[in-house]
Amino acid sequence: MIEKSTRFEAQDNNEKAPGNKLLRLGEDQSTQLFSNPEEQKRLTASMLCQATHKVKILSHHLNREIYDNEPIRGALSELARSNSRSEVQLLIVDERPLVASSHRLIELMRRLPSSIHLKVINKAYPYDESAMVLADRYGVIYQKENSIYEGFANFNSAGRNKQLSEIFDNLWSYGLASTELRELKL
Repeated sequence: MIEKSTRFEAQDNNEKAPGNKLLRLGEDQSTQLFSNPEEQKRLTASMLCQATHKVKILSHHLNREIYDNEPIRGALSELARSNSRSEVQLLIVDERPLVASSHRLIELMRRLPSSIHLKVINKAYPYDESAMVLADRYGVIYQKENSIYEGFANFNSAGRNKQLSEIFDNLWSYGLASTELRELKL
């Protein structure tokens, strides 16, 4: 039950923010621009708590400002546990910051290895330093540069989602498993 309350808390926070209405995954076609980590985190939590099938996250090192918080961990945990076909794919560039200290999503990945998968981008293949979150077949959150918290979110952009999914899937297919992050610490 804690998972569900976390999921709806993220939606409630999105709804309660000044001037915000709840953006519905697969329905709201407006593009939301963000220019700081708090806005990006709010949009990401709202989108992820509505995902029902698949989430793909491409991030340099799962930036703590965005991904290491309870609403996002809770949303991904609930998605991963919701049915046997649910899947979360985490694709990162640099695993070193994650090996050095704990991160909510890495701990969750270790507990749910059949639903949450992580790969490291193969340096032999080109990568443009962008970051993205893709939810189901509609949701898109995109940053041109991972280190700059500026970009856009669209909760109903099937075309853009498909285009970015092709890029993500190509990087994923050549990605490398991270043995360091998969190990269970005793």
